[in-house]
Amino acid sequence: MGEYEIIDRLCSVNEELLKMVRKQAELIAQYNISVEVQAELESMQGNINTELDVIEYRLRDLRR
Repeated sequence: MGEYEIIDRLCSVNEELLKMVRKQAELIAQYNISVEVQAELESMQGNINTELDVIEYRLRDLRR
C-alpha cells in the first residue's frame, strides 16, 4: 500500500466520522440538550470541517 493510498483511506475514514458527528448533532438537537453544549459541538464540528477541507485541498496538490 502506497503513501497516497494510505492518505486517501485516512481521509475516507475521517469523512465517515464526520458524518457520524453530524448525525449525533442532529440527535442532540432533537433531545433539547443545553444550548451551551450544542454551541460547543457546533464549534468543534466547524473546526473539523475546516481542517478536513484544508487537508483535502492539500492532498489534491500532492496528487498532481
